[in-house]
Amino acid sequence: MISWNAEREVLTMFDHEAMLAIQQELDGVEWTADTLERVAEILHQAGYRIRDQDDRDTEAVHSGARGPEAQAHVPGPGHVLATLQETRVRDQIAAIVETDRDFGDLTPEAVTDEDIHDACLAVAATIDLSEEVGTAEFRAALTALGAAGRRHTESG
Repeated sequence: MISWNAEREVLTMFDHEAMLAIQQELDGVEWTADTLERVAEILHQAGYRIRDQDDRDTEAVHSGARGPEAQAHVPGPGHVLATLQETRVRDQIAAIVETDRDFGDLTPEAVTDEDIHDACLAVAATIDLSEEVGTAEFRAALTALGAAGRRHTESG
């Protein structure tokens, strides 16, 4: 949802909408300077300042745009736990149609690549994997503690 922010007098996007818009902008095209310019505009509409590293334009910071004083915490290294693969979604469609009679005489061929792509974008934008990520973080913490414990007992 794009919203009007009367205090800032600008159109703004929510972060997840900005990320979806950027994904759609970059998906399946050769990246050019124009592509990056459109990505910068999306980020700007979401309230992020787009500037060079040595740009000292404080006016934008004071006007409400996110700047050095208001930067969100940048997380450390991350790891991809899952990827939603469109080819695997197509495989699932074939299996579902074969076993689930709720879809009548619909065949897997009736589902277009665009249907699958749009469905993947919708699911990626709305799915909550916080429990799964929390479990993975906890398991990684236990594994790291185990490695440190083994190293400690070997050296001591």
